[in-house]
Amino acid sequence: MSIAFGIVLMARPDVGALWLAVIFGIFSIAFGISQIVLGVQARRVDSAAPGLGGVPA
Repeated sequence: MSIAFGIVLMARPDVGALWLAVIFGIFSIAFGISQIVLGVQARRVDSAAPGLGGVPA
């Protein structure tokens, strides 16, 4: 996959740069969603067992 992307990037730099930006955007959105999910889960654990959060309330 990365070899094919490298060939496309060398052959058509404009298309390669566009897809590079799209791929970075997709990874950033996925990372943001995972951070939100983990934050909600951490809040649920803290509300279920207040003493296990590590931060005094």
